[in-house]
Amino acid sequence: MKTIIICGGIAGLCVAYHLSKKTGIDVTLFESETIGQATSNKAAGMITPASEVHLGDDQLMAAFAAARDLYDDFVGE
Repeated sequence: MKTIIICGGIAGLCVAYHLSKKTGIDVTLFESETIGQATSNKAAGMITPASEVHLGDDQLMAAFAAARDLYDDFVGE
C-alpha cells in the first residue's frame, strides 16, 4: 500500500513517520516549503489543552489531557 501526505509540517511528518514505522506503508511526503517549517513554525500547536476547550466541554478536555499524557513517550520515540 502507498500513501501520499501533503504538507510536511510537524503533523504531516509525525503521521508519515508513524504510518511508515507502525504499518510499513510506503509514504511519500510533499511539501512546497522547508520540511518541518511553514505553518508549524508559526502556529506551533496549542500551548495547553485547556486553552482550546470551552467551559463544560469535558469530553474534549479529557481527550486533550490524554494526548498530553502520551507526549513524553511520543517525543522519546
